[in-house]
Amino acid sequence: MKDMLSHEIQAHADELIGLRRRFHSCPETAWEEFSTTQMICEYLKPLGYVLSQLPVKGHDTGLLATLCCGQGPVLTFRFDIDGLPVQESDSCSHFPVQEGFLSKNPGCMHACGHDGHIAIGLITAKLLHQNRNQLHGTLQLLFQPAEEGCRGAQPIAESGLLNTTDIFLSGHIVPAAQYPQITGDFMVTDGSYATTKLDVTYYGKAAHAAHPEDGRSVMPGTGCLLTRLYALMDAKNEDTVLNVGTLSAGTSRNILADQAHMEIEVRGKTTEKNMKLTEAVLTIIQDIAQAYGLQKDVKIVGSAPSLKSTQSLTEELYHLFSDASLPVQSSSLKTTAFMASEDAAHLMEAVKCHGGQAAYLLFPVHTSALLHQPDYTFDEAVLSKAVEVYCRTALHFLAKDKTLSDQ
Repeated sequence: MKDMLSHEIQAHADELIGLRRRFHSCPETAWEEFSTTQMICEYLKPLGYVLSQLPVKGHDTGLLATLCCGQGPVLTFRFDIDGLPVQESDSCSHFPVQEGFLSKNPGCMHACGHDGHIAIGLITAKLLHQNRNQLHGTLQLLFQPAEEGCRGAQPIAESGLLNTTDIFLSGHIVPAAQYPQITGDFMVTDGSYATTKLDVTYYGKAAHAAHPEDGRSVMPGTGCLLTRLYALMDAKNEDTVLNVGTLSAGTSRNILADQAHMEIEVRGKTTEKNMKLTEAVLTIIQDIAQAYGLQKDVKIVGSAPSLKSTQSLTEELYHLFSDASLPVQSSSLKTTAFMASEDAAHLMEAVKCHGGQAAYLLFPVHTSALLHQPDYTFDEAVLSKAVEVYCRTALHFLAKDKTLSDQ
């Protein structure tokens, strides 16, 4: 079975790369993944998966694909599908330019590897369907929208969709240069930055700029807010990060600006540290509004706790991929933190709260740039390795001669 699976994966290598490039060329940002979702549906429908819309009110992207193979454990794999509002590089040295799969959507790009994640999920679905006679239980493939900004997973987790999941697995392609500690083809994470995403608007009163006494500009307060927020980082505390990603204010040079809108995020190496920094930011926003006589509107639009993989599942995965005869090997170092935020943490916590086990994997690969940069792309050899991990994990936990009590 080991040699047969590897042979099947290699036989699908060209299709795997082709799918990645197809999705790379038509990226869509969070909650706008309509074409992406349609392409996923068109691929999975002939395979016999039951396709269901995700229980997220007000949004119609993403889907759950289910393959029922009799009684047994419920295994859920999650793959994120959204792109980023990044203008992709059109340099002749950029690999997607050379190979003809540059983003066709101006100002939008798969700059975080999600195009690869989708392709991994689809080929995993195809191969497991072909080997369904080896499975005993239920396989769920969750193609999740709106991972960027940490908005998509929490409503799915709160819906109860994963209440029956026994084993949950997700992962991310990462730049090997940032993770030199990963000596094998993958590593299980046990930590990440928790995060809170805030939309903040200050309201003043417009007036002619020659008569400032007739209005109230939001500019002085907004400038003071920026200074005070970034002062929180002056100590260069590596345990927390803060960023004001966007700021828009005013309409004309001769009109007092009556609105300022900001997109702010905070991160902490633990859920507790993120909460503490979030509280400090909210206090400063309130203090500035009062000091400058401004109205305010603050919305928390996304969040994620820190990733925490189940130790017993982590150990079993490392044991499974310790076989030297396999084409995929786990890292000799057993765990590391993900140096970013991931809303899959909400899904993992939902599974664990109902007695299930969850793990998050990192797949190191050579990249042309770091995540979220316009010239980012990755070595496509990582795709087959990730498919090996997902397929072998499914065949292991849904084996016909293995019940959940044996795990």
